[in-house]
Amino acid sequence: MKCKGKKSLTFFYFPIDSRCMLVYYIVSALTYSNVYGGEKMEFDDKLPIYIQIMNYIKKKIVSGEINGGGKLPSVRELSSELKVNPNTVQRTYQELERENLVFTQRGMGTFVIEDAQIIKSLKNDMAVDIVNNFISEMKELGFEYKEIVEIILDNKEKEE
Repeated sequence: MKCKGKKSLTFFYFPIDSRCMLVYYIVSALTYSNVYGGEKMEFDDKLPIYIQIMNYIKKKIVSGEINGGGKLPSVRELSSELKVNPNTVQRTYQELERENLVFTQRGMGTFVIEDAQIIKSLKNDMAVDIVNNFISEMKELGFEYKEIVEIILDNKEKEE
């Protein structure tokens, strides 16, 4: 890759001038960042996209990455970022609102509820689902409950 210009420096073993480097940086930053801090979503064909987006937003809420009272991206912003139909994001927001996790103010946007009890309850429900799925998967592999507990404790000791 070569750019025209008098001043040149080596950047990733390519001689480029400072203007080209700036353009490269800006394009890279825009390409690899999104409304949720640079993470990319990869969709699973087995589950409706709106549910996957809902689960993603729920995780952001319970982890505190999106605070109570925090504004969600607009339907247009999020659909553009995720490269999905705006109707999909709209349905996601409607379902989150139906579950009393967000509320919409006309002309202002969609916001996360500030009720800590509801968020804590959601966090517990999500944890129970994860544990139940894990146990089911382990039992399908032929493990008994006692063996599953031993595996968990062994891995916990390794991390400490």
